[in-house]
Amino acid sequence: MKRFDQIILPDGRNLAFAEFGDPAGSPIYYCHGGISSKLDIAFVDSFCENNGIRIIAPDRPAIGESDRKEGRTLLDWADDSRCLLENLHIAQTAVLGWSLGGPYALACGYRLPDLVSRVGIIGGAGNFDNPEAVKALGLWIDRLLFTCPEWLQWLLGAGLQLSALLPPEIAKQTLINELSSQSDREVVKALSLEDATAFIYQGVSNGGVGVLDDYNAVGRPWNFSPSEINVEVRIWHGEEDVLCPISVAQEMVGQVQKASLTVVPQAGHFLLHKNLDMVLNYLVGKHSGLPSIAEPGTINN
Repeated sequence: MKRFDQIILPDGRNLAFAEFGDPAGSPIYYCHGGISSKLDIAFVDSFCENNGIRIIAPDRPAIGESDRKEGRTLLDWADDSRCLLENLHIAQTAVLGWSLGGPYALACGYRLPDLVSRVGIIGGAGNFDNPEAVKALGLWIDRLLFTCPEWLQWLLGAGLQLSALLPPEIAKQTLINELSSQSDREVVKALSLEDATAFIYQGVSNGGVGVLDDYNAVGRPWNFSPSEINVEVRIWHGEEDVLCPISVAQEMVGQVQKASLTVVPQAGHFLLHKNLDMVLNYLVGKHSGLPSIAEPGTINN
């Protein structure tokens, strides 16, 4: 069951969010990807409704109908998240972050140990203060967003806003063309036009400023250390994921105290689409979260 709503934060800003799945199910708080929005997780609705899982997926500031918080940090997001979770009367939840949402999920794990039971990361970004790490990213737009000087960001934001004018057919094909992993291309090709594009359109609906703020918060030095996270962190990374290289996951699992890394074979950046049972049921405590087929490597920290 899909539900869309918003709350007013203590500073007067709107925070928009969606809920998918079973309203009475075990909660998972979701942090969406980059150049994206809460709609990138909408495809799980039927699975979650049938498996007793409730997804709470907010838009970060200046994305969708969420108001901007200028100069926001990762911990600012964790504070906003506390307000939303408390407003929904959620005493404890798992947190899941995909791609650029990974650092935002980690910030919640660090800042909200009383609310967060465990953190899951899929193809997560890291702290890209190292130029070589940025060069290893598989999408040119990600590299540009992490390196664009502040005085040119207005131009980049204008370009992002113009991308919202692309017809869905062209937007979907452009996304497919940018994906070098065969498994990722198969996933996106199978999506409807709405599922393949709506999350992007909403992500840039405010002129791209939310996207720029999103990348700036991750790209600058974090205001916490991953080594200070005390909740369990499970990282899943597709064997074929070249958008965010596995070296990022390996570095992160070496920093977080209670972290483990599962490398999923024959999967790319969009691995969740084919591994809902493995990831979501693990996060709500139903099973181990390991793939049912042999994997090339699992690292436990």
